[in-house]
Amino acid sequence: MSNDVSVEDRVKEIVTKYIKADDGSTPELTRETELQTVNLESLDLIEIIFEVEDEFDIDIEQDEKTAELKTLGDVLDWLTGNIEEQTA
Repeated sequence: MSNDVSVEDRVKEIVTKYIKADDGSTPELTRETELQTVNLESLDLIEIIFEVEDEFDIDIEQDEKTAELKTLGDVLDWLTGNIEEQTA
């Protein structure tokens, strides 16, 4: 990972690869973007978790919190929290 890219930016790049806009475009993503509105499904989230684990060489355990993730901000906070906890 490049040092000039923040953890949140890198996670956002990974998540963006899994966005499936109905019209084929890439919607503008904000922390408030709801996962349902960009067709991000639970299987996509699992693949995102695997990719983040590989990118940051960490192990993220899915728990009850995973099911509560509703927005891109929720995902970013949860993933970056895991990354920071394990790389500290």
